[in-house]
Amino acid sequence: ELPPVGAGTAAIYADASSELGFAAWAVRDGELLYVEDSWDEAERAGLIISEMELFASTVGLVALAPLLGQHVVSFTDNTVAMAAMRRMAAGSERMQRLVRRRTEWLYAQSTLEGVARITSRNNLWADWGSRGRIGEVVEQAELLGLATRRIEIPAEWRDTHGLLAPLVEPPGGGWLVR
Repeated sequence: ELPPVGAGTAAIYADASSELGFAAWAVRDGELLYVEDSWDEAERAGLIISEMELFASTVGLVALAPLLGQHVVSFTDNTVAMAAMRRMAAGSERMQRLVRRRTEWLYAQSTLEGVARITSRNNLWADWGSRGRIGEVVEQAELLGLATRRIEIPAEWRDTHGLLAPLVEPPGGGWLVR
């Protein structure tokens, strides 16, 4: 069983805005670690909000968890994304592709993840970051005495087209992106 947050387990909070972008953050040893980015035109036009939310949580996990330890709880305010993460299955084909890649990453990293719902009202820093207000998040964190550090998203995880592309199983096993 996963230890509670704060007892060897870190919390990662993520959010996405369909208009602007996404953000995720966590605190470790008195430092706010965060990721944030904006959607390009194709992403804004082609992704639905639950896909955006799952993507935000996934890149937050991939970028931040290696700095946090092997036990994390991912918080999201999107119930569709949360259900996909909890069941390791999703209703849409594109979300299922991302869940599969997320699950493979968790296994490869030996990371144990819990998933929890957070209300939008209580997910304020992630919400602000997803709406281009990361400066306010950093300012508040510094007022609380936290150091701040922006973490880069690994390039292969920032590519929504590649992450959501169909998977095909080649002869002999292993998965490839079509």
